[in-house]
Order: sequence, then C-alpha cells, then structure tokens
Amino acid sequence: MNVEIELGVDGCKTQICLDPELYDGHPPIEAIIYHTRMRLVDPNLVAVSLAIVLQEYASESIVYQHGVQAHVAEAIESFFSRRFRLAPVERIPAAIPLGTRQVRIGDDGSDDSDTAVFELGNSGSFMSSASLGRIHIASNLPQFFSNDLTGLALANLSAATFVAADYALGELRLVGNFADQFDDDEFLRYRNLLDSVNLKLTRGETI
Repeated sequence: MNVEIELGVDGCKTQICLDPELYDGHPPIEAIIYHTRMRLVDPNLVAVSLAIVLQEYASESIVYQHGVQAHVAEAIESFFSRRFRLAPVERIPAAIPLGTRQVRIGDDGSDDSDTAVFELGNSGSFMSSASLGRIHIASNLPQFFSNDLTGLALANLSAATFVAADYALGELRLVGNFADQFDDDEFLRYRNLLDSVNLKLTRGETI
C-alpha cells in the first residue's frame, strides 16, 4: 500500500491518498480526509495512525511518503500478525513529539475537568474544533472500519494518534463502552504500538 499526504487541501483539509498494490485489499474510498489544517505532522505518528487503519487492507507492506524511525518501523511490523515491511526507514535518530495532554476517548458520562474529551465527527457535517475540554476532529475515517463499537473505537484511536502532535497529546484513555472493546491481548498489541511514538494508552476510570 502506497501512502501520500496532501496538506492544506482546499485551505482546510488534510488528505491521505491510498494507492493499493497488487495483493492489497481495496479500501472503501481512495483517501482519508481530515477537515483540519495540520500545523505539526510527524511521520512516525502518521505511520502508526495509518497502521491501525490499514491493518485489514495492506497485505505485505506500507510505503510512506517520509521516513519512519527504525524502532517505530519495528513496532509496526510486529503489530501486523504476518510478515510485513515498512518503507522508507530513517536510520538517523530523531525526536518524536512528547505531549503531556490527556484525553478521554469514549463517553463515560464523566465531568472530569482535568481531562479533555476526544471525539471523531462526521466529515460531511462538521469542521474540526478544539477547546480546553473537548477536541472534535471531523473526518471520513470511520468508513474504513466496521460499523460497531470496536470499529468506532479504532477510528477514534487512529485519529487521536494522527493529530497527537498538533494537540500535544501524551495519553489516550479509552473510557465507557470503548474501554471494553479489546481483550487483554489486543489491548496490549495497541498499547505496544502507541508506546513507540510516546503515546500512553490506558483504559477505564483510572489514569
């Protein structure tokens, strides 16, 4: 699967074009669209975010637009439960953004004022917005996942990873129904993947 990112499409969109290779599955649409202008785009966060999206579509490899740090490439290759290759791999060490902001992904009915809510909205109806208590990202990303709670949880997780540098995110906490969508092994699989890009994945009420 070949991936190309276009920033600032129409002045307010970030678009990720997907070009399947011979043995890849074909995504439901040709591009992921975020209705937001990205200020900070880290290729490692992009790579991890897209690994979550493309795990059901990319058969043997993902070729990114920009190099991915070697340890991140290894984490992504381990994430896939089959022989897999990432390219290009950047061999010169470079810092990956280290955020400090904690967000809740899911609806737990909490009024916790110390932790913002992250939510993924319909790209056809809303634009992205952010405040101290809420980050709303408009995207067509849910179309790449199953139409159930697990699919929605994964779409939110992928989107939060993609914008993590822009919003200084450091911890993603699955709450409410989203906290129960993964067994321990699956949760560990995603936690290990996000660890590679300085994102802490937790679930439940306790940070």
